[in-house]
Amino acid sequence: MINNLKKGIKFISLLLKSGGYRAFQINKRVSKIIPKVNVFDIGASYFPHIKFKLFLDSHNTNWYAIDPNVDNLAYIKNWNFKAKVNKIGQALSLKGGDIPFYKTKIDSGSSNLEFNFNKNIKHRISFENLLPITKTNIKTVKLADIVETIDNPSAPFIFKLDTQGTELNILKSLNSKVFSDKVVSIEIETNLSLTPLNKKSASFNDVVNFFQKLDFEIAKIDVINYLYPKLDSNIEYHNIPKECDLVLIKKISKAIVFNKIFKG
Repeated sequence: MINNLKKGIKFISLLLKSGGYRAFQINKRVSKIIPKVNVFDIGASYFPHIKFKLFLDSHNTNWYAIDPNVDNLAYIKNWNFKAKVNKIGQALSLKGGDIPFYKTKIDSGSSNLEFNFNKNIKHRISFENLLPITKTNIKTVKLADIVETIDNPSAPFIFKLDTQGTELNILKSLNSKVFSDKVVSIEIETNLSLTPLNKKSASFNDVVNFFQKLDFEIAKIDVINYLYPKLDSNIEYHNIPKECDLVLIKKISKAIVFNKIFKG
């Protein structure tokens, strides 16, 4: 009992010193006052992204978990967040309709884009978790169609996308007015390889150029590094970037106007 108490006191002490407790308190208080918002988690297999906990902990959040592998959305049955969750077991594409679907061994790596196991990326990623790949056809819908059916379309939109190369095309189904009037932030997984794993994946430049024209700017870049030192003995540096989570926000001059609109 005494040892457990000591461990508990030590843990709390470390939490306070690290600023973790302060972050917890800020999250707890801010989540109570954020306005109504629609968060679209596209590619939502296995669990909700904890980086969005601020929104998950708010009663004002409508959370849309979207993934074609509907079994991977089973965690919604044990939903422990305050946000209202909506399960959408569908695949998204630019134009909708039936398109090829390449299902991987671990199905969270599946994609609507054909795989390209080229030698230029063998030092960036292991193929073991992907093979074998089963090709089928899958019915898809447009993101624009889903947006039109949500409960509170007047609330701002936040998008998080991780769909193995099709993220930009999915967003392109929305017209520019949606981005101008409703979207405040986007987190999009973005390829950093010259010859990507999935053919026709949008490049980092494609994504940034597209959103700059819509008055969005880069807020954060989380580079995802892969460590495969045994794949090529000629490469001495083993911390190789393959992709990143790119966060974009409406540029500040537009955000001020946007804020006034929603405040009335």
